[in-house]
Amino acid sequence: MGRNDRPVRAPSTSRDMSSLRSITRSMLAAAALVAASTSAQAQTSLSQTFFLQDGVPGAQVGYLTFEVTTAGDFEFYTMAPSHDAVLYLFQGTPGSLGAFLRMDDDGCPTAKCGPSAYYNSLFVEALGPGIYTAAGSDYAFSESEARSGVNDLDGDGDFTILIDSDQGIARAASVATPEPATVALLGTGLLGVGGLVRR
Repeated sequence: MGRNDRPVRAPSTSRDMSSLRSITRSMLAAAALVAASTSAQAQTSLSQTFFLQDGVPGAQVGYLTFEVTTAGDFEFYTMAPSHDAVLYLFQGTPGSLGAFLRMDDDGCPTAKCGPSAYYNSLFVEALGPGIYTAAGSDYAFSESEARSGVNDLDGDGDFTILIDSDQGIARAASVATPEPATVALLGTGLLGVGGLVRR
């Protein structure tokens, strides 16, 4: 038998299997730790900051629209260092706000919501799947002002709306607003239809 004609030996199976088991156990333990830490973290954490300005249309009320995909208890709060924050919760989107669900003024302690010249808002609401909008602005802020988007502010400044849940799952929802070109095209089409009807 020549030097190159030796039979190939199989690797040591018991040692290789032992190493493989050890690696598999380590990987499973690491995966369990990741799963445990993930389940302990919040399922939902959304926030949006607005710069509210007195007398500027479209900048007097901040809206955070979101979609709940898994039901749960959701915590809503504000961080508004230069405002006396008031927060509302509605079903629907800013253009078509539906049922009023909840409102708070002055419910959030400084330890959670940070320092403020006035007070911040905090409440918890159980929500099922659907589209919702949190609307925030400066005191005195009524439900009708939340619906209209117009409020008389005491001053300008940042206003942050935050939503957290360790049970429910939600994501920010984009609210489609028609572009000016789309509106112009629609208007031209309607004029054309009107011309045909007159004939």
